[in-house]
This record gives sequence, C-alpha cells and structure tokens, in this order.
Amino acid sequence: MIEGRHHRVLFTNASQELKGDIRYIFDGIDSNNSGSLSLKELSYHFQKAGNPLKEEELNLVFSSMDVDSSGEIDLEEFGELMLRHRYLMSRFEEFSTYFIPIDADKNGVLDIREMNVVLASVDEPPFSEEEIAFLYQKTREKDFTWEKFIEVLLVI
Repeated sequence: MIEGRHHRVLFTNASQELKGDIRYIFDGIDSNNSGSLSLKELSYHFQKAGNPLKEEELNLVFSSMDVDSSGEIDLEEFGELMLRHRYLMSRFEEFSTYFIPIDADKNGVLDIREMNVVLASVDEPPFSEEEIAFLYQKTREKDFTWEKFIEVLLVI
C-alpha cells in the first residue's frame, strides 16, 4: 500500500559538498536569515526567478516540502525535495521509457485501469480504494498526467 511517509534518505546520505550547495541555495531564499523558509519567502523566490506560481501551485510546493506541517521549511526538508527532484530528472528518459507507455489510450492521462494493468503485469495487486483516494488527494483530484505522476513521486 502507498503510505505517503516522507523519508530523508537522500539528504542524510548526501556528501558534505552537496549539502553545502543546497545550503547555499537555501540561504539565498531565506531572506530574513531565520534558518527556515516561509511561504512568503518561497513565493518571492519564484517571482524573482521569473516563474511566479499560482496560489494553488505555491501551496502544493510548500506543503510538499513542509513534511512536519510546522508552517516552515527547514534545510533538511528543502534538501530532500531538491535531491528527489534532481534524481527524478536525471532518470527522466528512463522513467519515460517505462511509464509513458502505460497511457494505453494515448490521451496524456493515466487512469486507474491503466495503472492496474501495469501492476498486474508485475504480479502486484490492483490499487486499493485507500490508495486510489491517496492518489486523488495528492493530485488534488485532477487528471493524473505524466507531470502529476512526477509530482506524486516527489512528495511520497
């Protein structure tokens, strides 16, 4: 079953050099030098980077990083998501090769039936009702596109 528990394995096991690089980025966003990132700081960073987010998108990004629901993002939370993103993007072509063909009807959306076919092909049971509810919650009940799939991989 998909549990949605957050793990900090990537950040914990990262080299000191990589942690230093992440710290440098983190400190650049932490405009008030509090040691944590607020929603306002994250919003300002995206605007400054030329990629302003809609409120819904910003809330998703923030809640994805704020795993302890403290209302702030600490260095470890920030680092873990950055490293997950880096890992997924470094393997994007490989993931595409295996996962995009799941979309049997080629409509750009993965439905539960298509995902269950793949699960059956590797001798796994179909998604339970709880797992389906979890996926819908994570995608905010929008179509499960390839991009949403990557988002869910980042946050679970």
